[in-house]
Amino acid sequence: MIRSALHYLRSLRLTLVLLAGLAVLLGLDAFPGGGLQLIGTPLFWLIIGLLGANTAACTGWALWHRPPTRLLNWGPHLIHLGLLFLLAGLVLSLLLRHEETVVLEQGQTERLQAGIILQLTEAREVRNDRGDLVNWESRLKIQAPGQEPWQGTTAVNRPLRIPPYRLYQTDFETRPAVRLLPAGSADGQIERTAGTEVVLAVNEGYRENDTLWVLSRDDSQPGEPDSFFFLGYRDGQMTGRRSLQEGAESLGLEPLEATEKTLSGLRLSYDPGALPAAAGALLLGFGVILYGIERYRRRLA
Repeated sequence: MIRSALHYLRSLRLTLVLLAGLAVLLGLDAFPGGGLQLIGTPLFWLIIGLLGANTAACTGWALWHRPPTRLLNWGPHLIHLGLLFLLAGLVLSLLLRHEETVVLEQGQTERLQAGIILQLTEAREVRNDRGDLVNWESRLKIQAPGQEPWQGTTAVNRPLRIPPYRLYQTDFETRPAVRLLPAGSADGQIERTAGTEVVLAVNEGYRENDTLWVLSRDDSQPGEPDSFFFLGYRDGQMTGRRSLQEGAESLGLEPLEATEKTLSGLRLSYDPGALPAAAGALLLGFGVILYGIERYRRRLA
């Protein structure tokens, strides 16, 4: 009985059944509309556990009963080991992976869930000698828990390491905006100091009672404060329109000038399963190559 169970545990039939079941679960989870969210359920972990036991049993049995004597004989064993590393990477990623995104404007400071404090000090477009856009770049002041603040730069395809995390540049946008000041500061009635002004960009706004007032712009008058206005929305329906002056007055502000606001999209990521998965992919690929060469040599023999 035990021998039969062990024989079935290392059988190719069980491997194919488990791989098919895993593929079905992943497909249902990725179904449009949110899927069935089967990743992490007991059924998913049962399939992962059986697949790991099946691969380990098959590898152990083959190494014990048919130890490789040449490099080319290692092909099937490397394939099995690669699958084990891939499974280990998948499990680590599902259990320990952490990822969060944030959008910052220049000068803004944000504390992330990981406890890291980010302040965007500069965001710019990187262009070549011909003026073509080649990259986005953000310079930040960073403070990790228990560490002194330090400066770092991240760009597209050049993530910034904040051990054990990586900070990726994911988005970059410059929106038309309007600069607003407290009422009376534009004509000198109130002293104008840093931090008193508000820069409001298109698609940003404020809520008054049950109405959300969103800043919009008439593109036929770019660069003029009068081109901005507010549209009111309630329950997804547009309910009204306010001029920039009316909207600013309801906030106790007054418009000063048209400007631009630069927004930088960032993603903080930690994935402990990435390294085992990469090692597994290399072992799997090398094993397939060795196995293919060995099969080719046998045909020629």
